[in-house]
Amino acid sequence: MFVNIEGLSNEQAAMLKFASRWQPYGGGDPGDILIEFGLTDRDFFTRLSTLLDTRSLVAGLDPATLAAIRATCRLRLAHQRR
Repeated sequence: MFVNIEGLSNEQAAMLKFASRWQPYGGGDPGDILIEFGLTDRDFFTRLSTLLDTRSLVAGLDPATLAAIRATCRLRLAHQRR
C-alpha cells in the first residue's frame, strides 16, 4: 500500500498505516484509536483528512486506497455531526 513514507512524522506515518489497515473495516474502533493515538474518533479522522489533503503524494498511497480512506474519513466525520 505504501510506496514511500519519507518526509512524514512518526505519528503521520502511524496514522496512515492504521487507516490503511482498518479501512476495509470502517476505519477502526474508536477505542483502538484512543489507545493507539490518544485521540478521539473525531480528532483522529479530522487530522487524517487534513494529512491526506496535504501529504498524500509524499505518503505514496495508491489512488484507490487514498479514495477509500478519504471516503471513510467523510463517513466517520459525518456520523460525528449527527
